[in-house]
Amino acid sequence: MKTIKKILKVLGLGVAALGGIAILLLIGLVAYFIIAAPESPIVDDSDLRIEEPPIPDEENAYLAFIAATNHFDFSSKDQMCCWKYIENNRGEFAERSEIDRIVKEHEAAFLAIERIGRMNAYRSVPTSYCFGAYFPPISSMMRMNNLCRVKALRSFEEGDYDTAFGITCDSQKFFSLCTENASTLVEFLVGIGTS
Repeated sequence: MKTIKKILKVLGLGVAALGGIAILLLIGLVAYFIIAAPESPIVDDSDLRIEEPPIPDEENAYLAFIAATNHFDFSSKDQMCCWKYIENNRGEFAERSEIDRIVKEHEAAFLAIERIGRMNAYRSVPTSYCFGAYFPPISSMMRMNNLCRVKALRSFEEGDYDTAFGITCDSQKFFSLCTENASTLVEFLVGIGTS
């Protein structure tokens, strides 16, 4: 019995020694590839890069949107009023005067949206970073979308179908450009979510 224990003890030490040698060999191999391995030449990937044609600033819908974002700011009370109006499908909404006031106060925003809707080019420019990734101004896009929906619904109620159709087309064109030319997944999803 004692001899079996001695044999197992020797085998255990042998296995441990072999494991230690294997670990040392692995560390040595990694060190060799990090320190002594020859560097490979830099791969020329210039033929694989996507060359985007330049877009003049005055034709870029994204830059026009960024310039117009101050027109999309309104109070949280007005935002809630717009949201209730959209969600109630206009039927039971009692504060039409509030909606009319909001629409009237944002005429400059609707002019900017109309101008943005006539543009055919979109390329975002990084404006804010979070965790190493670029994010578009999501809240401004959502406010623009809600403002356009309110204007379209109110115009439709009043029988002004051309205005309702026009504001809907202008905002949807911008968001489809945003989706088609998105530089990040967030931008793509914002374009889809607001369309």
